[in-house]
Amino acid sequence: MLTRDFDFSIEDRKKISNAIDNLKVLDPAVGSGHFLVSVLNELIAIKSSLRVLFDNEGNLLNDIQCTVVNDELTVQTHTGNNFYYDVNKPSTLRIQKALFHQKQRIIENCLYCVDLNPNSVNICRLRL
Repeated sequence: MLTRDFDFSIEDRKKISNAIDNLKVLDPAVGSGHFLVSVLNELIAIKSSLRVLFDNEGNLLNDIQCTVVNDELTVQTHTGNNFYYDVNKPSTLRIQKALFHQKQRIIENCLYCVDLNPNSVNICRLRL
């Protein structure tokens, strides 16, 4: 079920989205990266809840709702069904690309980690 739409202009929505994209989160003992993956999922869910998820062309992704269930990101359509990517449907490609780029932006701009064990950092990179 989609949340109610807030009365924000597109410019306000872009400012909110950019503010989230500029948050900084550090995990000083990253281990397997579970914490940072959880943060990534939560930030996507927050953007979805606030209706500030955009596709690559700057259009709102109003046709999906992202939530975190059991520490995993769940993407549902406006009808409440789980989202499935279908290579033959351009609308699903748009959503898939948008989620990929939103996650990429958050990973590159918001999430930082260190660990004494360099293998832990590599494991975290793979998970993200």
